[in-house]
Amino acid sequence: MAKFNNSGFTNGEIMVKWIEKIIVPFETEKQKVLVLDDADQHKTEAVKKCCVKHNIELLIIPGGCTYFMQPIDVSINKPFKDKLKAQYSNWLTRVILKLDQSETTTEAGYLRAPTYEDVVDWTLKAMKEIDCQIVKNAFIISGLTFGMNKMAHLTKKLDEEFRELVNK
Repeated sequence: MAKFNNSGFTNGEIMVKWIEKIIVPFETEKQKVLVLDDADQHKTEAVKKCCVKHNIELLIIPGGCTYFMQPIDVSINKPFKDKLKAQYSNWLTRVILKLDQSETTTEAGYLRAPTYEDVVDWTLKAMKEIDCQIVKNAFIISGLTFGMNKMAHLTKKLDEEFRELVNK
């Protein structure tokens, strides 16, 4: 699913569509937990109601803590971005090799940008190449492997303590 708005940023409406299209249909016998950062669009009433409606535990990582508490930031982003950059480099190499052809440049002579379809394809390929053990390790390293209700409580407590320190 690829959704965007004119600003280029996600919003609560897009988040709800994403949850309903991607998270809700995912079959599991375990409690679904959605781990998100502290961005405003992740905390809208619509997002919260959608999660409650579909029995999804929404876990918001406190601001300033994602680098050590959010699994994707802990160990998934680096290999993912490396794989995505490799896809782009391969595309760019193919484009450069065809520079004499009109379809690879704009009327002004600049290289054409990749299409949205290209970028979505690269993203899917990069995600599929991420080893499952990397994902498991990310949750272990960030401490999100024990009971999620306990984690939600711990995160709320950390958030309160972090905000208290910042406001001193």
